Amino acid sequence: MTGRERHWWAAKAPIKCPDGAVERVVTVALDVSELRQLQQARANLARYFPPNLVDLLANQSEPLGPARSQTVAVLFADLVGFTHFCEQAPPREVFSMLREYQALMGEQVFAWSGTLDKYTGDGLMATFGTPDAGADDACRALACAFAMRSALRQWNARRAELGEATLAGSFGLHYGRALIGNIGDERRLEFAVIGDTVNVASRLERLARRLAADIVVSEATSASAAAAPAAAAMLDALTPVGPQALDGREELVAVRLALAPPGDDARF
Repeated sequence: MTGRERHWWAAKAPIKCPDGAVERVVTVALDVSELRQLQQARANLARYFPPNLVDLLANQSEPLGPARSQTVAVLFADLVGFTHFCEQAPPREVFSMLREYQALMGEQVFAWSGTLDKYTGDGLMATFGTPDAGADDACRALACAFAMRSALRQWNARRAELGEATLAGSFGLHYGRALIGNIGDERRLEFAVIGDTVNVASRLERLARRLAADIVVSEATSASAAAAPAAAAMLDALTPVGPQALDGREELVAVRLALAPPGDDARF
């Protein structure tokens, strides 16, 4: 057989005589190929996008658009001390903790209409402004970082009450132009955001550890977020610390950072 694979739904119903004997059987078959394809498209999109965007994108012939360059806010989140935790805890506990953490952080990404780009072991990468850029992308990314910090702090408090290990986290945000589009081959395509903006955001997350900060935000992110009135309180909570050197990068990047709330040993 050649051509596109088809999927069918079939049902049989007996037609009986007055005496109850089966006279014939009627078979109904429906071609549900398009429905299956739509369901698969929705499942694929649900890996990346919040539910409100999935419904919209699933009905488009090219939901993610062509490969292109556009502005985007990129957020990296990671757990601090995860390697040491893995050395001390049994595998089942490690994976259970990691699934809880990833679900919690992913929930915050979707709550702020972000795109969950990928999980990176004990961290994740999220973007704001994909597939379509908006005026409040940087503001939503910043709000998501603060929401993640708050959610992680509450999660740690619950774990402490149960006598379970607690872990701190670090967050890095950058705003700028990036390349977005599908990468891979015919067997597996993935939506990707790549480029210098992504690299800087990743390095800012690492810088957070060096500066003993929870959140490190580039001035480019702060400047873009400042256009949204909702960002004022969040920007007030950030302290400018001037240009910083990033690993593997000659150009310095001016940043602001958020420190832990007073009296919080876990930094959250």
